[in-house]
This record gives sequence, C-alpha cells and structure tokens, in this order.
Amino acid sequence: PASRLIGRMKGRGLLQSARADADGRVTRVTLTESGRALRERVLAHRQEQLATILASARLSVHESAAVEKLGRAFEPFA
Repeated sequence: PASRLIGRMKGRGLLQSARADADGRVTRVTLTESGRALRERVLAHRQEQLATILASARLSVHESAAVEKLGRAFEPFA
C-alpha cells in the first residue's frame, strides 16, 4: 500500500529515499524539487477552489474568519 505509492512517486521523480544511517530498518523519504513544485501547485489549486466555494457560500465576516482560522490550522499537515 504505502510502499507501492512511494515507489510510483519515486518513479515519477517526485520522491527520493535513503536508508537512515543510525538504523538501517528506517527509510527516509523526502520530496524532490519536482515533488515540492507539484505540492505547491496542488496547494495553490486547493486554495483557489476553496476561495471560490467560500465566495459562493456568502458567509458573514465572522463565519469567514472562523473558516480561515480553521484552514490555517491544517497548514502544518499539508
């Protein structure tokens, strides 16, 4: 499951992996430059889509602020 996804992403040049020096059982996976660029494009697209949705929802200023605060809470996990 996860290893297949990682393998596919590595094959597309989005990830790189290496065994950890301290513990050979651990594999460190990081985004390549292409992976980081794709991540930024996806996040920008999500932000555009959410902005469109929120604009059509006609939220009050208070509701918009609450939704924006909630969205920022998810940023570390993106």
